[in-house]
Amino acid sequence: MCWSCASGVVLNNNGRPLDPDEFRGFTIADALAPLVFINGADTKAAQTFTLAHELAHLWIGQSGVTDATIRQTPSRQTERWCNQVAAEFLVPLAVLRADYQKSNQLDREVSRLSRRFQSQQSRDPAQNPRRWFHQQASLR
Repeated sequence: MCWSCASGVVLNNNGRPLDPDEFRGFTIADALAPLVFINGADTKAAQTFTLAHELAHLWIGQSGVTDATIRQTPSRQTERWCNQVAAEFLVPLAVLRADYQKSNQLDREVSRLSRRFQSQQSRDPAQNPRRWFHQQASLR
């Protein structure tokens, strides 16, 4: 059994909300009681991406913390892999490639694909997995 929770506070301390720029979520990959925590102060799109990312950590049995560095291409191989799993889970690459219209201006295409995949549009890759994934695909 895996416990998952989303909150913007720690325990009963609501004097200082958790800042998504500092912390998005974490996973404790314990064999007896695995735990995924998602920062409830983050946007719903970012929470969805973080949940998929943290579940990938559980699949490989490694604890992890998702923080503000998700906005950049992570240097650690595990973090990159978890980001790729989350992006593939939310928007499979084959579907994205089939729907992507290169002739469109990038902003227009991101907006169209966001509507297609029912996601909010954002310039923050952590809040828009499709934009992040597009950036990753273009790096290949």
